[in-house]
This record gives sequence, structure tokens and C-alpha cells, in this order.
Amino acid sequence: MAFYPLLAARFAVGDDYVYIWQISHQGQGADVFRKVVGEGRLVYAFLVVRLYTLFTSLDDLQPARAILFCMNAVAAIAVYSRIGLLLFDDIRSKFWRQAGAASLALGVMVMPGFQVLNSLVEAIPFPLAILLALYAHRLMQRNDWAGWRGAFVIKIIGAILMLVCALNIYQPLAMIFWIPAAIDLCNSRKSISTRLVLFVRSLFIGSVALGLAYLLLQITRDPTSGRAALVADIPTKLRWFFGELLPNALAMPFLQPDRRVQIAILVFVLTGLMLRSGRHLGEAFMTLAAFSFCILLCAIPNLVSSENSATYRSQVALEIAFGVFAVFALRGWGRLAALEFPEKTRGIAGVIMLMMVSVICAGMSHYQTQTLIAAPQAHELNYLRTKIQNQIQDIALVKKLSIISARRSDGIAQRHMYDEFGIPSSFQTWYADAMARVVLKETTLKEHEIAITALPSSTAAGCAENTPCVDMRLMAKP
Repeated sequence: MAFYPLLAARFAVGDDYVYIWQISHQGQGADVFRKVVGEGRLVYAFLVVRLYTLFTSLDDLQPARAILFCMNAVAAIAVYSRIGLLLFDDIRSKFWRQAGAASLALGVMVMPGFQVLNSLVEAIPFPLAILLALYAHRLMQRNDWAGWRGAFVIKIIGAILMLVCALNIYQPLAMIFWIPAAIDLCNSRKSISTRLVLFVRSLFIGSVALGLAYLLLQITRDPTSGRAALVADIPTKLRWFFGELLPNALAMPFLQPDRRVQIAILVFVLTGLMLRSGRHLGEAFMTLAAFSFCILLCAIPNLVSSENSATYRSQVALEIAFGVFAVFALRGWGRLAALEFPEKTRGIAGVIMLMMVSVICAGMSHYQTQTLIAAPQAHELNYLRTKIQNQIQDIALVKKLSIISARRSDGIAQRHMYDEFGIPSSFQTWYADAMARVVLKETTLKEHEIAITALPSSTAAGCAENTPCVDMRLMAKP
């Protein structure tokens, strides 16, 4: 229900238009491949180029989006089986333990990062990065090969290779690797020395994998790509990190966050973590250290990259990290509210509260995906298709078409923290060009024979008389 609008509406977004056109156009598919490889996504480049060769019409995006949703659901189940059960393993009842873990998976799945992730077809390979990163951490901790000489080394190497592969699909998503490591660090049922050993092991694997991925990036990188270059202006980077990336991730259920909500969530989490630790100062220190390390480590690709762009790909791991620690905090607040009740009752009460919160977030996700993503993007595509179809004879006659890009204020989408969805896809001229070419591919015309002129939104006059033209600046008007 939460993602039904994305699965039902027919729409595309800017990158979909550009990739479909470039990859289907002779000679340009190789350019896309080099661009993606140059940004440090070697494995992803093979997958995404192959993916877009399958699309002959924009309507083909709907079954692909359904596949993406199913893959993200599998990733959420992995979160349920790995992270969720770690959070509730002190609850003796198997039913309530699994109910809490499943509720966490649902809450994670409907966060803003996943709302936008489910709408962009090029993200189909992205859940693989989450799954590989989680399994890399799991492989590191398995003891079923304990009697085999050298098994530990083999598992370490396997975990490193899996994490490197995840990093070469998309670096920020692979950083979910650090979340179960952080949970282990604040697990009070293990000794501090055991927890530190496990965390150091995770730190070693993560550091080696990041180093290998960086070396591979230096071999394949595009010198002009900001995503592949290391940050030089550190003060500006830190202002961006604390002023934009972290607040957006802290908004958790909201696509249109308010700074007061973000501050309230942060205070709720930090206070709840302290309450969970009780009077044990050592546990409080370990929990806050785990929280701080996890947030910083989940953001490493964004912290070291010179590009300051907080988009859905940057925030998924951060949102999951905040979600996980919010559950820790929720149990801490539950301990304060039910101090006189036994631990078992407090744990069950925390699970019930989490279930209620997850259901509410699912309803919010349904509303947001409908009004902020699916409906506006579908309106833009329908407008463009209708305008081109109404002029199809004139276009065929003169072999020309002009398309004027939209202004920010012309889209019916409300602004939200993911700008690539909060403004019209046709806002940029290269998107407008690609949109027109892809829509022309759906007609009886041979689109490569049509000369398309993409004009900026600052163009003073409207469409010239007797000239086929689509003015995207008018699409928001009735």
C-alpha cells in the first residue's frame, strides 16, 4: 500500500529519459558506461547499461519499477533478519522478537530514501549493494568453519571482496555494513573486550575494502567527475554535512522536513540512548560512541567526495542508522515510562510502540509517494506526450521540434529535500532534449530524423507561430 502509487502511475524521471536515449542511440551507450565507471561504480555500470537496452517505450519502466520494489523488499527482509533480530535478541518470546524485527524492516522500507529509491528505475541494482554489505558482515562472524585450518582468513577475504563489490555498485548504500557493527559495539550482553574485538575486526575489513575500492577508482576514474574526486575544501564540506546531509537523514519519515522536527528527533534519540544505558556510565559511553562512529562511517563516501549533493543515494544508509538507534532510544523511553514493570513487559511494550510507528510511517509514505513523486512526474509525461501527439503531422512535415525547458515554479511537484524529484524533470535542457527524443520514439516517426532544439526556460518568447514546439513552462497551468 505504501508504494502502490509508484507501481500504478506511468512516469519517468530525468535520468530515465537520458539513459534510455543515450544507451539506445548508437555510440552513446559507451559514453554512459565510461561516465558511470569514472564515478567508482564499475559493477553498476555493467548492470545499468544492460538494463536500459531492454526498454523500447517508457511504459516498460512500470514492470522494471515493480522488480525494483521487490528487490528493495528483499533488502528490507535482510535488514529484518540481520539487524532487527540483533536489536531484540534480549526478548525471550520468539513472536515478539520477530514482530519487533519485522516492524523495524517496515519502518526502514518506508523512509524517504527508499520512497525515492523505489521510483527511479536505474536503481534496480542498488539493493544488491545492501545485501552484499550485510552478508559481508555476517560472513565475518560465522563460526561454522571453526575446525578448518585457515577458514578465518578465507572468511575475511570473502567479506572484503563482497564489500568491494558492494562499493562498486554504489558506495553510500554499501555503508550499511557499519550498522550491525555498531549494534554489536553497544550490546551490553557481551563483555566490553569482546565487543571491541568484533568492532576492530569490522573496522579492519571495512578499511581494507574502502582502500581497494579507492585504488580501483583511481585506475578508472573520470577526472571531471566531482563524485570521484577527493574533497579539498574541508570547512565547506563539514558545513554541508552538518547543515544538509545529516538534517535530511534525521527527518526520517518526512520528504518535506522541518528543522524543528529534525532537532526533536535528534533529542529523542540521544536522550533515549542515555535512558537505555541507565546508570551504567560505561554502557552510556559505548552506546554514544557506537552511534557517533556509525553515523560518521555510514557517511564516509559523502564526506570524502568533493561533490556536495544530498540525494536519495547518499542518505539510505544514514536513515537506516538513525532508524536503528531510534529503536534503541524508543526502548530507553519505554524503560522510563514503565519503570515499575518487569523487563519482559517493557520489551513487549517497546515492540508494540514500534509496530504502531511503522504502520503510521507506511501511511505517510503512501501519501508522499503519491503527491510528491508519482502524480507530478506522471503529469509531466502526459503533458509532453499529448503536446507532441497533437503536433505529430507538423513535426513529420518540417522534421523539426523545439522544446522549452520548465522553470522550477512550473512543475506541479511540491519542493522537498530530494531536488531531482521536487522540480520538473524538464528543468534542465539536456533532460528536455532527451524527453522529447524518447517520446518521439513511441510514435510512428523516425526520431533520429527529427531535429530537436532544446531551449532554456529563460527564453523570452513562447513558441514561434507555425513551428512545432512544446513549452514545458505551461504544463502546470490548467
